[in-house]
Amino acid sequence: MPALIIPRNHGPDLRKPAAWPRWIRAAAAALAILLIPVPTPAAGQVIRGRVVDAESGAAIPLARVVVSGSGQRTTRMFTNADGRFAFPLRRGGAVRVRVTRAGYAETRTGALRVGPRDTVDVDVRVSAVAHRLDPVTVSARRRRLKADGRFYETVDSVNARAHVVGQSRSVRARGSFPTPDLCYHLSGNADRTQSIITLTVQARGKRELCAGAGGGFVYDVTVSRLPPGVYTVRVLHAFQGDGRPAQVEHTTVTVR
Repeated sequence: MPALIIPRNHGPDLRKPAAWPRWIRAAAAALAILLIPVPTPAAGQVIRGRVVDAESGAAIPLARVVVSGSGQRTTRMFTNADGRFAFPLRRGGAVRVRVTRAGYAETRTGALRVGPRDTVDVDVRVSAVAHRLDPVTVSARRRRLKADGRFYETVDSVNARAHVVGQSRSVRARGSFPTPDLCYHLSGNADRTQSIITLTVQARGKRELCAGAGGGFVYDVTVSRLPPGVYTVRVLHAFQGDGRPAQVEHTTVTVR
């Protein structure tokens, strides 16, 4: 009678567990990584506060706040619209707060002790003071102008006066200049600084001998090469080296 033979691969092998599909194994590995505990960083130390007016208690925005201390990196910021500020610190220790703001006295706090994981609140009260601004000087380069004039000597007595009119691209000045005697020459020049024209009519003594008769001068001067606009014209009657004070007249004219 022939022997009955049963194949070994017939049916599942109950002695060996079945392998999991690959996607299940990958998901399990990712889950294991996610479940590894991660240490939570220690809470940092913070100093925060508010800058207010010492008298009214109103918030002071845009005040400059500087925090410094031993072992700390000096940090700066400006207060917000509510006068508040906040600084995270690198480490605990003693820190100081300094506040500056235009119109208020510079204010400093004493040493503030900030421990690990501490949040320290501080209100800084600043007092208003008169704020003196540095003077602002506006300078403009003076420009020499073309001035053509005629000066007539006269034996008649004259009074110092000047009549100024604006013309097309120019200003015309007619005037008279009394002198103690006729031993003088008259000359003139003009310059402009922005919208101010200065016309200087200057008398200087003659070197030659001359008769000491009384009298004066009349003149007719045109200052040209001007752009159109409204100008203030200063006419100066000055003596060169005689120590006599200059006489000044101001006139506003329009140049077309």
